[in-house]
Amino acid sequence: MRVALKSGINMSMSDEYYSKYLPGLIKSGKVTMEELDDAARHVLNVKYDMGLFNDPYSHLGPKESDPVDTNAESRLHRKEAREVARESLVLLKNRLETLPLKKSATIAVVGPLADSKRDVMAAGPQPVLPINP
Repeated sequence: MRVALKSGINMSMSDEYYSKYLPGLIKSGKVTMEELDDAARHVLNVKYDMGLFNDPYSHLGPKESDPVDTNAESRLHRKEAREVARESLVLLKNRLETLPLKKSATIAVVGPLADSKRDVMAAGPQPVLPINP
């Protein structure tokens, strides 16, 4: 965590490492309060520049005058989901013909979250659960 914070990773949204380890790092002096303040200041400045302190919820959800479509399986929702998926695709070149992997190939997964099935997809897509009130 010390290396991450000192490298400019000012916040983490997918795990609990900062909240778990940062107090001990500060207590031991490996991370100073000034470094923590700088990281927090950077995050808050970005939020301020984006106008999130003016009305942080103004962009969320429809206005009261807008019709509400609460059916997650509706054509409107499916159309928007397809559009988001289309816009988020990344085209990679398979120049060295790495893909598809051969059945005999192995992949090393290393690091503190290597054994965590939950953290592998922490920030990725989650299954859609339709809600029809």
